[in-house]
Amino acid sequence: MTRVTPIDSALEAGDLDQRDVNGYTALHRAVADGNVAAVRLLLAHGADPSVRSSRGECETPVEMAERAGLIVIADLLRAPAR
Repeated sequence: MTRVTPIDSALEAGDLDQRDVNGYTALHRAVADGNVAAVRLLLAHGADPSVRSSRGECETPVEMAERAGLIVIADLLRAPAR
């Protein structure tokens, strides 16, 4: 059985910045998982790293990465779009 992830769902829906029931985007989830490859994939497809969560700390993915000490991910999120 194939597991559908929030990233798969966002890519299929075409709205990478849509929030889930907990107020997070697929990019927030990728950061929370520490998944560098998923962060790169979402950014390459146009996910917006400036979107704030609508619950909890109401933080951006880069703020989440910085708080968690995920330096590589924070740097990716701060890099200008290519």
